[in-house]
Amino acid sequence: MPLSRRDIPTRHRRRQARLHERFHRIWGGALLWLCTTERAFACPDCPTTLAVRRSVFDNRFWIHLILITAPLLVMSGIAMLLYRIDRP
Repeated sequence: MPLSRRDIPTRHRRRQARLHERFHRIWGGALLWLCTTERAFACPDCPTTLAVRRSVFDNRFWIHLILITAPLLVMSGIAMLLYRIDRP
């Protein structure tokens, strides 16, 4: 079956989408691997490590986590809305 001019952009978009998805899977896997394997094993029980753990995981841990992630969530929401408005 011969290709028409109308089919080429659709196939090109599908191929680009597959390449984009493959790119994100590869980099996402690499980042996940780096985040889970690169830990500091040199001094797990030294006084400095224990002090840092106490200061990070105190009672205000969730408040600090929300304050860090809230701007990112707001910017992501705005970006999604702008993307939806731009689409036909």
